[in-house]
Amino acid sequence: VSRYCDASDEIRRLEDSLNDKTLRLAHSEKEVGTLRRMMHRQEKGLENTAQILQAPEKLYKQALVDAKMWQQRAQEAQAEVKGQNRMVRAQQIELSTLAKRLRSYSSVVSRLESTVNERLNASLSGTVSLFNGGTGGVGNRVEGDGTRKQREKLSRLNASVGAVGRTGKSMIATGTRQPKKAGRKNRSKSRLDDSGVVDSLLRSPVMPDTPLLGADSTVKAPSKRDMRNTTRDPFDEYDTPEQDEEAEAAQVGV
Repeated sequence: VSRYCDASDEIRRLEDSLNDKTLRLAHSEKEVGTLRRMMHRQEKGLENTAQILQAPEKLYKQALVDAKMWQQRAQEAQAEVKGQNRMVRAQQIELSTLAKRLRSYSSVVSRLESTVNERLNASLSGTVSLFNGGTGGVGNRVEGDGTRKQREKLSRLNASVGAVGRTGKSMIATGTRQPKKAGRKNRSKSRLDDSGVVDSLLRSPVMPDTPLLGADSTVKAPSKRDMRNTTRDPFDEYDTPEQDEEAEAAQVGV
């Protein structure tokens, strides 16, 4: 019985020791779980740290890409500015060339106007002298009403001469004859020809057979045959039909 009691006591001690070890094992397992959770947390923190450390590198790479893009845009803008500067310089050169041509044209126009005025004045004075002195002494001078007729025809002739002068000046001012576009080789050909323009402008629209202002700046006087012919007035081409009827009536009355 004593041995049985001793054995039972030993068994109880062993059970108590086993329970104690079991409790310690459970506690150890809890600690191990806690340590594992802490390890997992540390691993996640390390991953986050790695991502945070990689973010500046990504930002740096993106910054490099952006810098290259902006550099390319700057080069394109610089090239565009250079092209615009070339265009501006070309336009300035063209404007200076046009200004030079305008000055040359203005000088030519001034010379043409002076030439036209001189020739018109000379022609008008010659026409008046021929008209006043050419009708006398031939035998067909009409007294009374005929003198007034001649003065009216002279005033109409002066008006037609003034119209021719104004037409010539307006043609010069508007530039009817434009110069041809000339290159570097035949640039001198692009200037206006004074004599050609003056001769072309000073053709009389009222006297197609006789130029009002020719190279010698004279006007043909009526021939003696026309003067002898009392039925035909050499200046009838200036008259209207009503004025012709009045002239015929005056001649019949004389």
